[in-house]
Amino acid sequence: MKGVFLFLIGLFCGVVGYVSIISRLLLQFSPAQPCTTTTDTTNHHHHHATTPSRFHSRLRFVMVVGLEGTGHHFMGQIAKHAPPLMTTLKELGLIRELRILQKSLFDHFHPTQGLWNAHCALRNATTINMATLQDTVVQQLAAMEQQYTQQQKSTATSVIHVPLNTAFDQRGVGMMSYPNFYGNCRKLNYPSLELLYRACDLAQVDCGHVYLDRSPSALLYSTTRNRQLGSGSLAESLHLYKSMYHIVESQLRAFASRTWGCFELFHNDNNNNNNNQQQQLGQLWGYPSDREFSSFWNQTYKPPQPVPPNWIPPSMEPSFDAVQQAHQRVWRVCQQAYRGTLRDDD
Repeated sequence: MKGVFLFLIGLFCGVVGYVSIISRLLLQFSPAQPCTTTTDTTNHHHHHATTPSRFHSRLRFVMVVGLEGTGHHFMGQIAKHAPPLMTTLKELGLIRELRILQKSLFDHFHPTQGLWNAHCALRNATTINMATLQDTVVQQLAAMEQQYTQQQKSTATSVIHVPLNTAFDQRGVGMMSYPNFYGNCRKLNYPSLELLYRACDLAQVDCGHVYLDRSPSALLYSTTRNRQLGSGSLAESLHLYKSMYHIVESQLRAFASRTWGCFELFHNDNNNNNNNQQQQLGQLWGYPSDREFSSFWNQTYKPPQPVPPNWIPPSMEPSFDAVQQAHQRVWRVCQQAYRGTLRDDD
């Protein structure tokens, strides 16, 4: 009887050991799980949008990506009139810090001090140090997050989205559009999401982007005919904007997981803006309710000038068709990225 008992004990231990070995082997050779982001749902405001978080920072920095003429100024008005956002930034003195950060990203009059346009400095400039420029942006991002966290009176984990561009434009910074500003280096002046997100990760703060869209015909009419941006040449603008669409597309693909929205502020260039987009915009900037944001929209929105039909001459149709195709690809990529069906670098 004793022998049977010992036999059973030995058999049990053997089975346990076998299972343990098999488990370790399965764990060792099973495919690695992808690194995923988590969504912080602890926002203090019930109407605030939730965005994917890597670092659970309480400040979420938003880059508004879009070609010039797609509505950066209007987006800035939307953000500046969001009561919770503006109240918080003013009370904590973060508007001044945000303006300094913007200058560290783009400085038209002192390009050697701008992370995104240092390459536009004079050829004889020998003081460009991209590592130092990056470190400056990292320190400023981290300092703003720390300042907000330390001074926030609420015990709840409150998250706000802070616009990196559009809302607090200043001399020499512009809207940080694609392209941005004027001058000989205009064609090379556009934001770099690669440099931005590298700095954000080093600062351990959450950063993402939203994309602004507009029909190419209305965009070109606004920038080339109405405002005479650049040289005013339609041929030059067509080529430049096609290149900008290609750049935006590559950046959206590379950082698909950081896409926080796709917006067309001038929907068909009239006031027929769909309710779903308005709801997303209001939640992004923390408006207290859909009704309050809708009221602001109706009071503020001014439809652009009507675009004459067939204003682009037949002689430029090949170039215009190429721009339209590039535009459609960007919008499609943004939608896929926002829905989560496009992975980074796909």
